[in-house]
Amino acid sequence: MNARFLALVLLAAACSHAARSAPPTTPTTEPATTVRVVNDNVLDMNVFVVSSGQRFRLGSVNGGHTVVMTLPRAIVHYSTQLVFEIRSIGNGAVERTETMTVSPGDAVTLMIPP
Repeated sequence: MNARFLALVLLAAACSHAARSAPPTTPTTEPATTVRVVNDNVLDMNVFVVSSGQRFRLGSVNGGHTVVMTLPRAIVHYSTQLVFEIRSIGNGAVERTETMTVSPGDAVTLMIPP
């Protein structure tokens, strides 16, 4: 994993915001915020989200698979700054995205290259 990983993640994240035409909603009716993780690597990966300095595990995705994960509603507010962290299972490699702004209902895509 390298700078190519970050470029793919940023490109995907920049294009992933869901269109919104409805007025703001209350926290109990906000749409789910999802992260689609496309793992084109042979290694299995653990996926974390970092918010306000705290890291939360979202789950894992096996090599060669795609998984859609839902972010906890308590993490995503009107406009939240998040960093995603990908940790390979087995060799300890860690990659982090740059900080991105995520709002309720967004669909973010993270792509892990071979």
